[in-house]
Amino acid sequence: MSAPSFLRLYLCFASAYLLSYVYRNVNAVISPELTASLGISASSLGLLTSAYFVAFAAMQIPAGMLLDRYGPRRVQSVLLLVAAVGAGLFAVVNSFAMLVVARAMIVPVLRSTALSRKESAPLNCCWASSDA
Repeated sequence: MSAPSFLRLYLCFASAYLLSYVYRNVNAVISPELTASLGISASSLGLLTSAYFVAFAAMQIPAGMLLDRYGPRRVQSVLLLVAAVGAGLFAVVNSFAMLVVARAMIVPVLRSTALSRKESAPLNCCWASSDA
């Protein structure tokens, strides 16, 4: 793999990780606004945060099956659209139930970030060594 294509793939992989990290922690940052605007309690905020992790765990097997069957390009395109709709919904909804649904919709694209075997080996090595 040439250096420019490796760097491009690494930056895409790093961006996906950063986005995943942001979505994992965003509730802590926006909790005062959510509490004030929707009047939700601390336990409801916990449920909203856990919806992300439950959806993340639930997507493990389906994402793998979809990636194996249809390939990363097709699957990522569709799931990116689902995640964009989820992020947009999260920004505009006014009910707690819809916040939970929108939060769960964001997960699939982040869970299914994948590369072909040829490309993933060097990236995974670099990523693992830099993740301290």
